[in-house]
Amino acid sequence: MAEMVQTHRENAGATVLVVEDEFIIRDLMVELLTEDGYTVLDAGDGPAALALLESGQKIDLLITDVRLPGLDGRALADAARQLWPDVKILLVTGFADKELASGLLPGMAIILKPFEMEALLSQARQMVHNGTLA
Repeated sequence: MAEMVQTHRENAGATVLVVEDEFIIRDLMVELLTEDGYTVLDAGDGPAALALLESGQKIDLLITDVRLPGLDGRALADAARQLWPDVKILLVTGFADKELASGLLPGMAIILKPFEMEALLSQARQMVHNGTLA
């Protein structure tokens, strides 16, 4: 229990934007990250996520599915970096894509579907607290 309380304190103040078009998956991710102490925003498609990014709300970590309606996750990641150069980005995909992996910039990572929710949480913690940008 003490570990969970400590984790909440460490994550307080960090904001995560979750972008996933499958509501059930998005809802699980939001719940998990919220319980871990993050402030979580969410969107079901690229244009809605872009609107949140443009709202001025600082985002520490963008977790986005690669295949999204309206604006794909990689294009969203590029737009996020234009608005927030220090934002960490975790791309979620069900496909092992060598081109996507080779195009990662510092502060970016990929997690493959299906994944355990604990793996997502671990990756988010690592990126928010230990991620470094060039």
